[in-house]
Amino acid sequence: MRKLFCLLFLIPLLLKGQPQSIVLNGQWQCGENRVYNREVSVPGLASDPTKINQGVLWYKKEIVLPEGAWLNATLELKGARFMPKVYIDGDLVSEKAGGMSPTLHPLKHKNIKPGKKVSIEIALASLKDMPKTDASRIPKADYWRSDVAAHLWDDVVLKVHGTASINHVHGYSDLKEDAVHIKYRLESESVSDYSALQISIIDDKGNTVIDKSYKIDDNQGELIMPVSGKLKLWEPETPHLYRLITQLKKGKKVIDTDTCNYGHREFKVVGKQFELNGHPVKMRAASVVWYRWLRYPEVKELAWDTQWFEENIIKRMKAHGANTLRFHLGMPPQKFLDLCDKHGLLVQAEWHFFHGLEASKESLTEQWASWFDVSSRYPSNVLMHGWNETDEEQLKIAYEAISEVAENYPGLVIGHRDVIHVHKYWWSLFENVGVFYDSYDEFPLPVMADEYGGNYLDELGDVGGYPMVESAYARFLGKGHSKAQRFYHHALSNAKISEYWRTIGVAGFSPFCALGSPEDGNHWFLGDITQGNPMPVWNALTAAWSPVSVSLNIWNRNFLPGQEIEVPVVLFNDTDMDKTIRVKYSLEDPQYRQAVWFEITELPVSKYSRAESKIQFALPRTAGDWLLKAEVLNAPEHIKYPVVSEWDIRTFEPKPNTVEASVNVGVIEEDTHLHTFLKQNHLSQVPAFDKEADVILLSKNAWDNYITDEDFIKKLEKALQKGTDVILLDVGPFLLGQGYNNSLQDLQGVRKSAGESLAQVNLPLGVKASFKEVAEPESHIHPNVEQSPLWNHLSKESTWLWNGLKGGLIVPSVGFELSGLSQASFVESWSGRGADSERIKKGSYYAYELEGFYAYSALPNDRALQDSLRQAVKFLVEDAPALKQRVNPNAKILKTNLVELYQKSAEGKAEALIAHASAGRNLVKTPVYEVSFGKEYGELMISQLITHKRLDKNLQPNYMHEIAYDPVAVQMVLNMIDYLSQKK
Repeated sequence: MRKLFCLLFLIPLLLKGQPQSIVLNGQWQCGENRVYNREVSVPGLASDPTKINQGVLWYKKEIVLPEGAWLNATLELKGARFMPKVYIDGDLVSEKAGGMSPTLHPLKHKNIKPGKKVSIEIALASLKDMPKTDASRIPKADYWRSDVAAHLWDDVVLKVHGTASINHVHGYSDLKEDAVHIKYRLESESVSDYSALQISIIDDKGNTVIDKSYKIDDNQGELIMPVSGKLKLWEPETPHLYRLITQLKKGKKVIDTDTCNYGHREFKVVGKQFELNGHPVKMRAASVVWYRWLRYPEVKELAWDTQWFEENIIKRMKAHGANTLRFHLGMPPQKFLDLCDKHGLLVQAEWHFFHGLEASKESLTEQWASWFDVSSRYPSNVLMHGWNETDEEQLKIAYEAISEVAENYPGLVIGHRDVIHVHKYWWSLFENVGVFYDSYDEFPLPVMADEYGGNYLDELGDVGGYPMVESAYARFLGKGHSKAQRFYHHALSNAKISEYWRTIGVAGFSPFCALGSPEDGNHWFLGDITQGNPMPVWNALTAAWSPVSVSLNIWNRNFLPGQEIEVPVVLFNDTDMDKTIRVKYSLEDPQYRQAVWFEITELPVSKYSRAESKIQFALPRTAGDWLLKAEVLNAPEHIKYPVVSEWDIRTFEPKPNTVEASVNVGVIEEDTHLHTFLKQNHLSQVPAFDKEADVILLSKNAWDNYITDEDFIKKLEKALQKGTDVILLDVGPFLLGQGYNNSLQDLQGVRKSAGESLAQVNLPLGVKASFKEVAEPESHIHPNVEQSPLWNHLSKESTWLWNGLKGGLIVPSVGFELSGLSQASFVESWSGRGADSERIKKGSYYAYELEGFYAYSALPNDRALQDSLRQAVKFLVEDAPALKQRVNPNAKILKTNLVELYQKSAEGKAEALIAHASAGRNLVKTPVYEVSFGKEYGELMISQLITHKRLDKNLQPNYMHEIAYDPVAVQMVLNMIDYLSQKK
């Protein structure tokens, strides 16, 4: 391949007098406002990428034009942001809008002559001076996290040619016809300036495979070149790459030449999947946000280093099994596309529109045509993605423009028109562990799940710079998480969600992101990025990326010692050959990495297909933490890393405490689930309101049927007044969120809840519970104190996903608040939301709440504070795509007079309110409260935790995600009983 490129580079030098393309990269003079005060490398950065230029950025270079018989010259700026103007010897000769795609500049000037020395200047506008209607304008939502500077970011090429020139050429394949279609476009004032196109296809050894001449009489057209079986197919595994050389002739004289890549391949949508060269293909991808990556100071030069990119991104992805690279929010320099062509990585090519689209149709059509021109010249480019996370009402002209442009590029698939792009940040930034969907077939089009995995870490393993990351890590790991825990969660969440998308059969998936900015995304490398030391996430993703692979299709974690379990597995064969896949299944002690059980199985899997199976085995008879693994033993040779799917499980036996042995637990007759639970755990039970009852335990059944019964509440009051404790399990409405409403809404964000009031319930002794709908349920709960009594015998990790339900849900999609509390309880409740506990008690103190965000003031109508609160929420919404769907920054701001309510709460009987568990982003949800009424009274514990059907070991699930017995949930309820009993 290197010999071919050298040969092609020498051709212009050997053909004196023939048309030439001269790359003008290297050192240029540079400065603002035409004051040249430094030299910079082109392509590259010329100023701080985190700052918008204050004035026009100028570049200057003096060159000697080549000798020869050429007549005209054109300057091609492959990437010149923004709105480039070109000057020759001080005179303006060309100006173009845009700059995020190539621009062509005819050099019509008296000094453009063979052998002449000229000065070339390029002036680039500042981003601040670009009109909103220009399609190359960087979206405002990306200013703080992406490259916002003007610069020449790709090659500068001088073309000298005859009176006519080649504007564009690309080829696309028609495998059915066994032909290459050549589309061309010329620049010429008269058809008499040219007569023919000579088209050659050259292989990687420099041999001419096909050569054909065509007489032409139009400035644009489409030619058909028969292949006759001479071309090998371009595939990710075998990327046979050719060069398409086009010569424009007048008679026998060559007046212009064009060279581009060509791969004989046909990519299209068939049904709800992608097809490459007549067979299915899954896009197993990673994402690179090249312009955001430029914000790292240490990559100022590295970002243009093709050798680094080839070794640390391209080759590393291939070695792990990936076959697709998603260039998010803008295309990189074209030499990176050359690498994708060479190594066989499909490319998802994206324009930079994000959270809005204000460009005019004229600008879209012009600049997207240039973008499509580039993409069509690289066989790796298959999927064109014009915008991200933008409201439908803004997209009417975008759909019109991209449909018009795409008509001329039949070899490309168009995002949003042909493909559904799903951005669900499950188990990370904005969202809980969702896994809403059971099959790709639920969607009307092929699905590219191309954003998730936002647990960003910096190069040291600390929490990344994106504002929402810290709250997300708290949500899933609790407070005080370690670096090791963060690395593990980062790797596990990316891998498990990737395997989920692959398992349900979507057309493609891409975790986010291998390269991003310090402010958003970070990257997947440790320490000095120039060294290319990978984070653990790379290895974790191998099972999702490898063409031959296996996935453990399990989400349950908690099992009994010695339990016989059955684990669904899915084996994948994305290759062109039938394979018998050999897999080693094992259960390891993670501390010593020693297998306590293993078996090796073989299963035949047809080409381009999958097979489902199950493994059955008995768990160890001792309690402990274990690592369940499935490893492919005969992965393809090019996969250089272990293909391992893994999942943490534990064996745990619930342990009734010694105090519980002498406790009488009162339950109502209809609560058969609780009767069985108590019997299985050897606890004494009596009728609920029996005088011998030490604690009354009520479940979902009692809540649903009796909680609004005044006589029932009075009985509970009497019991509490006599000193009997009461535990209310599974309180409130049983909403499980979007995963259970068969909705395909909000595919690029989180479902927004209006906060609708669902119920208000009068509980004993004047306590009132208010329930409202919230956007999401929760899969992780955490203790509020270091030695929480509810976590007795339990590890902190054991309450991260419980058995059954999509995402291992523990807390429903319902928020609840308690009122009718004593003054102390009232203060406890509001201080947990950020209020000053002392200012609540006297004077003037108001809470202002907007969509779950709080601010506080002494003023009853603090407009400045309200404006500040609204602006803060608006920033988060603009910044976070998921919040845009969930939070309305224009909603009414709710005001609460805290001092007035504090004074009224003097009548409340509850003396103390104790939060026993926390959940959600920033741990602001409290799903378990204890209400204390003082001496002589029993305690009232109120729990939202989903324990219904999780307490009876006889209830085993019949299908995936059915709620199941969970020994940890059992222990949690036992701990509630024990804790209240010990307080006596």
